[in-house]
Amino acid sequence: MSMGTDTRLVSFYTPKIKLEVALHRRGNLWYIVYSRAYGMAEGWKLFAALNDPEQADVSTASTERNTRFWLQEKLGPCPILLEDLLAATPPIIKDLGIKRKAKTKPKESQDVDVIEESLIEVLLKEEELCHRCAYCGAWEYSYDHSTRHRRVTEPGTSALYWCGDCTQLRSIVNRNSWWWRNPQRLGDYPYFYYKLP
Repeated sequence: MSMGTDTRLVSFYTPKIKLEVALHRRGNLWYIVYSRAYGMAEGWKLFAALNDPEQADVSTASTERNTRFWLQEKLGPCPILLEDLLAATPPIIKDLGIKRKAKTKPKESQDVDVIEESLIEVLLKEEELCHRCAYCGAWEYSYDHSTRHRRVTEPGTSALYWCGDCTQLRSIVNRNSWWWRNPQRLGDYPYFYYKLP
């Protein structure tokens, strides 16, 4: 199964985020990533993490509704506020008005904090998010003539995408040998900052 390349990557900006950025999903983890290179070192894509799901959280993707996740404001070194995301142009999320308390443990402390998370609905489709090639690690960009990655997994399974070069390589290899790397198992640092070997 592969998605069409005619769907554009949706980039956005907010009153506080003045550069174009995009949403990225890795399993149940949601991020804001740079949608353009902006002269940065190769591989520097992470702008901010949006959630830190609990083990009990399951994927909220559904055929009847848009994907939902629990937004954790002020997560990591680049804090993102719900109000700022709600003011994004174009609109990317909707606040469902449901809150929950979650426990979080700061990395440098043994204490546990209780924070409030908001359930939000993503207004973008999977193919409008920014993807990373699961084989070579190449990222998509929002430039006018950028080539979109192709989905190489079936609907209803964890979404993996390959860039055009790796998709061509896949057609040469036996279709039954699924030998790509699984980016879901990488930690954030190697996932966002290193090119896969």
